[in-house]
Amino acid sequence: MAENREPNVSAPVESEYDKLMNHEYDGIREYDNPLPFWWVWLWAASFFFSIGYTAWYHLGKGPSIHDEYELAVARHVEKQLAGLGEIRPDDETILRLMEDEDMMGAVAGMFRGNCAQCHGNEGGGNIGPNLTDDEWKNVTRPKDIYTVIADGIGTSMPPWKQRLREPQMILLSAYVASLRGTEPTVAIEPEGTEIPAWDEFAAPGDDAAPATDQQAAAGSGATSAD
Repeated sequence: MAENREPNVSAPVESEYDKLMNHEYDGIREYDNPLPFWWVWLWAASFFFSIGYTAWYHLGKGPSIHDEYELAVARHVEKQLAGLGEIRPDDETILRLMEDEDMMGAVAGMFRGNCAQCHGNEGGGNIGPNLTDDEWKNVTRPKDIYTVIADGIGTSMPPWKQRLREPQMILLSAYVASLRGTEPTVAIEPEGTEIPAWDEFAAPGDDAAPATDQQAAAGSGATSAD
């Protein structure tokens, strides 16, 4: 007697057309091809992380990239100032330091970050005076720049001696002195009285060689030395 066997019926194979959705636009039908689950969860994790990141760094107390930059520069300053030895805010010291290109390059970043609002990125002046010409209102010699930075000028510029240490203000003074004679992209009209060239204040026999080859940076502070 023949055995009764159930027919071998295979499960229906899903056609590629079965994945087509009813949504159609401009003759093109949408294809049902969901993203991999790991991609979806990665996107979800990134989304929720962004909420916390925004709340802390943009709306909360988290440090901005500018804060982190200033902190890094401040640490660099402390390290480099140790190599300068004892320096004084006199004409000879400021003229020597302004010739150290590496050092002035480091100070330039702090000048742009803290002084450019008043004096322009290149020292050409804005609401503050132009620092690149030969006419100055409160300075007659290099060491006067230090005095202006440290003590300020009335209500137009606050004193920085309570915020910056003396070596930092000396370096910043040297950078301001180095701007004289440069040609900024934007410069306002000269103000004040023409003063002698810096060379007249150099010590006899001083070729304005840099006092050190180590880089250094000044602390934050806007100057109105002109």
